Amino acid sequence: MRHFAVAPWSLSLRLMSLFSLVVLSVVPWSVDRVIPHAGPLMWVRPFIWSTCAAVAIGSLLFVVAGYEVGQGELIVRRLLWATRVDIRGLSRVAHDPEALRGSWRVFGNGGLFSFSGLFYNRELGRYRLFGTNLRHAVVIVTTRSTFVITPDDPKAFVQNVAAMR
Repeated sequence: MRHFAVAPWSLSLRLMSLFSLVVLSVVPWSVDRVIPHAGPLMWVRPFIWSTCAAVAIGSLLFVVAGYEVGQGELIVRRLLWATRVDIRGLSRVAHDPEALRGSWRVFGNGGLFSFSGLFYNRELGRYRLFGTNLRHAVVIVTTRSTFVITPDDPKAFVQNVAAMR
């Protein structure tokens, strides 16, 4: 297995993460000021607090920490676990900084600590994204699925995977 560092966070990821954390902090604080501490709506306060905390902590756990590739498999390292992706049947691997242009998030995280999940655009179709800096995008197309990752050195990653064919 060969290890590849994840690309440094882009400015947009840093700003989106900061903005999201501010919102996730301000919302419960505001609710605390508006909802009475007693009465029929008092359940709303702990619900909002716990929901905002769960979103922040849950997103943090899905941070992309690095990649490993070898033996027909891509491993996306997270904080506490790894996501394994089968890349056997590889038909294309290429660095394409414009690959995500016009993408829509189908399900996933669009900027709180990472860009992760299921996305769609006309060029790639439906794809899974595991990234931190979209300028470092590497598109991996197999016979079954399409994936996009963002290694720190996209050219070295592409060369390594292309040599495995």
